[in-house]
Order: sequence, then structure tokens, then C-alpha cells
Amino acid sequence: MNTATGFTGAGTVEAKADSTYTGGYHELRNSAAEDEQSLKLKEEQLDVSKERVQAGEVEIHKDVVEKQKSVNVPVEHEEVYVERRKVNDAAGVSSSPISDDETIRIPITEERVEVSKKPVVTEEIVIGKREVQETQQVMENLKKEEVHLEGGREHITEDEDLNRKNYK
Repeated sequence: MNTATGFTGAGTVEAKADSTYTGGYHELRNSAAEDEQSLKLKEEQLDVSKERVQAGEVEIHKDVVEKQKSVNVPVEHEEVYVERRKVNDAAGVSSSPISDDETIRIPITEERVEVSKKPVVTEEIVIGKREVQETQQVMENLKKEEVHLEGGREHITEDEDLNRKNYK
């Protein structure tokens, strides 16, 4: 038995019956190659899939911030003035007697500032999500089976189809 190739004998019926290892070998049944055996070569390929998972969370809230504001407001008020004038014509003055019960009332007004507060919308915050696409590079080592023939090279004829496919 040639342990390097896994074949026993030269492909005769007796050699097939004596073979102790057949894992990976499949017999071909056709009229041209009834005594041939085959060896399937495998290689690993990447099977990449994606899964949507929660990566985090954004929480948005608002806080109340208080600051003092000063506003200058012009206000008006009335003042009473008293002016003394000399009278030159004493004859034009009334001849009523002098008394203590003569009173003049003059109402005066002023503006008072009233402050009230009211909420007013000044801006709006819009919150949403959007899809962003990026590319991630994935690196992985892959295995591949290759055929290596050892020993007895003088008894092996290489097929042209195999040479074109770079199998050795």
C-alpha cells in the first residue's frame, strides 16, 4: 500500500477489496473509467451574515435654566409745582372775605411697572434616526485541501486537465 496517496494496488478488483481507507474516496461508475477512484478536494469559503443589535441609546431631556434679566422701562408721573406771582392790579382781586375753608385738590398720577411672565416657544429640536452605511473589513484564515503526490512518480501520468487547473 502506498500510504502517501491512499491507494492500494494499481486499481484492480483485488486492490479495491483490500483497501483499508476509503474516507473521501468515491468510485466513479462509467464505461470508460470503471476502475478509477476519485478524491474530493475541499476548501473553506467565508459565509458572512449581518445581525442588527442595539449598539446604545440616546436619551434627550430638557432642563430649566434660570437667569436674571434687567429691563429699563421709562415711566411717567405727575408732580405739583407751586409758583408765587406778584399781582400788580389790586383792584381786580375779589372782595370776598378772608377765610380758612378754601381748599384746592389736584389729583396726580404715575405709571407703575407691572411684570408678568409667559412661556414663548423660541425654537424646536427635531430628533430622528437615519441609516448610515459604512464598510468593515473582515479578516479570516481559510483552509484548502491540495493534492501532493509522493513516491513512484515514474508510474504516474499527469492529466492535462489537472495541469490547467493548477492542481499538483
